[in-house]
Amino acid sequence: MANTQIARVHHYLFCDETVDLAMDAAANPPIHHTFGQALKTYTATTSPAVTKTWSDTRVMAGAETLDLNALPMAAIGWAGGGGLTTDFVGLKLQLLYIEANSANNAAGILFAVGALNPYHFLGAAADRVTLLPGCKYGPFFFNGKLATIVLNTNDEIDVTGAVGDIYSIMMIAG
Repeated sequence: MANTQIARVHHYLFCDETVDLAMDAAANPPIHHTFGQALKTYTATTSPAVTKTWSDTRVMAGAETLDLNALPMAAIGWAGGGGLTTDFVGLKLQLLYIEANSANNAAGILFAVGALNPYHFLGAAADRVTLLPGCKYGPFFFNGKLATIVLNTNDEIDVTGAVGDIYSIMMIAG
């Protein structure tokens, strides 16, 4: 059976605000703020294409490197992923979502381009982001703008946190 991906992205931010406008009216009119993106679906045949997905909830044992050519498939429920890995080499990161655990983490977790083989997952202008406990990063849709992942050249993301810190991550490439 062929490996198929269907990525669905839907995010909005809504806020209804009632401001005291010191008007003579009995009630102040509400102000509606809306920002977001309607549902979009990406597959191997859309532009940009998505062809591989990797996600995991990770417990930090100290600093670690996410090697985009050998991401362990622990997310499928096997201890250590049964030795299987997901390989993003030759693809571009299209979607990214990271969430830092709020109950367990004492401080921030730093995500940075790899020191040895840096993959600029934030684009060229930035090289790191720190997520404080309970913070979420994304979902970010890169629309084919990031670099193609090349084996042993630009295929690593470094993660630094305290022993026992927990984060969840999802990456979709194509």
